Amino acid sequence: MPFKKIILFICFLFSYISVFAQTQVYVRVDKTYVEVKEEISLTLSVSSDSTDIKSPTMPSLPNFNIYSSGQSRNVSMINGKVSVNVRFNYILSPRFAGKSTIAPFTIEVGNKIYKTEPIDIEVYRAGQSNASSNNANQNSAYAGAVAYKDKIKNTNKKANTSSTNTKQTNTANIPQRQQLPAFFMTAHADKKEAYLNEQIDLRIRFYQSQSTFGNPQYDRPKMEGFIFEDIKTNQGYETLAGVKYHYIEFVTALFGILPGKATIGAAKVDYVPSNGVMEAFDMFFSSSSKPKTVDTDPIDIIIKPLPQEGKTSAFSGAVGSNFKIETSVDKPTLFAGDTLVLKTVISGVGNMRSIDALPPLDLGPSFRIYDSTSSSNSKITEGKLGGTKEFQTIIVPRTSGNFSIPAFKLQYFNPEKNAYETVSSQEIPLKVLPAKEDQQENSVQFFSQENAPQGKRVEKISSDIYYLKNEGISPLTKTLTAVKELGKYNYLLFVVIGLALLISFLKKGEIEFFSSQKTYLRARRKISKAQTMNDIAPALQEYLSAKQGQALGITTVAQSAKNLKLELSTSTLLNSFWQELEMLKYAPADTLKNTVALKQSVQKALNLLKQIEKEVK
Repeated sequence: MPFKKIILFICFLFSYISVFAQTQVYVRVDKTYVEVKEEISLTLSVSSDSTDIKSPTMPSLPNFNIYSSGQSRNVSMINGKVSVNVRFNYILSPRFAGKSTIAPFTIEVGNKIYKTEPIDIEVYRAGQSNASSNNANQNSAYAGAVAYKDKIKNTNKKANTSSTNTKQTNTANIPQRQQLPAFFMTAHADKKEAYLNEQIDLRIRFYQSQSTFGNPQYDRPKMEGFIFEDIKTNQGYETLAGVKYHYIEFVTALFGILPGKATIGAAKVDYVPSNGVMEAFDMFFSSSSKPKTVDTDPIDIIIKPLPQEGKTSAFSGAVGSNFKIETSVDKPTLFAGDTLVLKTVISGVGNMRSIDALPPLDLGPSFRIYDSTSSSNSKITEGKLGGTKEFQTIIVPRTSGNFSIPAFKLQYFNPEKNAYETVSSQEIPLKVLPAKEDQQENSVQFFSQENAPQGKRVEKISSDIYYLKNEGISPLTKTLTAVKELGKYNYLLFVVIGLALLISFLKKGEIEFFSSQKTYLRARRKISKAQTMNDIAPALQEYLSAKQGQALGITTVAQSAKNLKLELSTSTLLNSFWQELEMLKYAPADTLKNTVALKQSVQKALNLLKQIEKEVK
């Protein structure tokens, strides 16, 4: 190597080390040309030697609904130096057709603020013919995967080109060790058919027998018709065709939510191949090393509806195994008129979010029962997703006596046995004492006409109608007479009353004077005018984001409730209602326009909004 090139290489090496010791922040999307009904995967990546990485601040995105899809963090230490790589993942759902710009994200790393570059997005409606061939190629590149024993797809695309470098070769005369490329991906689903809400294990691997310049970037597949949970990430080595490969494996649990064919879309990895530092040096001074891509083929899964034979009214929607149901009360003895909290905990192996509600509880006219609130907690045991779902029901006894809360029956479908199974809770005895003296007027005794004690019967005395008669001067008449006697100064009283009413309206938010009240009233109007179920979530999302001063996508709903310091009952209601709205994203269009269900959801959202506004104040 000439002397000048050696000097230049040494200078580059020091600058390379110093550059990559600093913080790097960038954002990327899986597509920039998208149909209105499709989704965009957005990833904000941060590489730094600082562990102090705050959550990013999201720009205003009025043309998109945005949801957080989790984050990943990788921390490594080499020779005492720490390197941190964090990825924040989001799903963007377009709301309107046309050209839009994703404004820069901002993020604080080590007390310094960093901004990303803006991204232009073009959204089109189905049937438009102005899609360019480049965009068509871009979308078609995201096609899923099969296991390497069946097929290996290796697509090495040069950056900013629409062509693919492929070479047809007769592999019959090539030694076995040369039949596999240096980089490839595989994907495997453990089931080709599954019942609704039955767990499907998806394993995606990225293999490499050569080193790369920088970290390869992984894009998860689009999973249409599924909800999913990440299980774990594995790394290891495997010898294939006589070549030692390093692999990284992503294990995900999928659950089909609609009967029919569901598709596991593309898994993709972008990388820059490297043979060492010299190739990295040459990369900066030539165009020989360009980013390349490997991706996979689609996997179709048939989602079967649950059988009708054996299903009863006790079926909760749960699919899995080893389910249990337990009930308890906060106090077995209480006074009439007091509040009783009935806690029902369902546990098992399966998708706990599929359990919609408890069977109806009927305790007769002696009790008043309020709607239940729910919360779920997931955990992974031996590669299977499970956990608990807890319901809390408020019960108020109206009369004294000895009662019992009957056992709950829970039916679930066990796909391993291809049959329904039923479990039940224990019956809970309850003793209700007569109401305290200060609660007597709020307590009501219920008796039948035949069994009522003496003096407790309700008897009809007369069927005549008697009208109330008002004798004398009313207080209003007296007040108006007093005002009249003030003479020419009586207008001052109306000025004072008008000011008092104005202040009262401002405090109640009935006049859009303060921005806080504008936010509340704007959210109420949008929810009240909702045409479908999917119109409710954006209005609620905009309201919560404005209240906490941070976009709801950066923080979860649970974290938002904590930021707003909501009461536990309100926070539980908010989480439960938001889960219902999330599930509606995958519901059929006809269901979203159901008039009765829509009115109920709108009223539920308005009540929840009113309660949040009351507590935030």
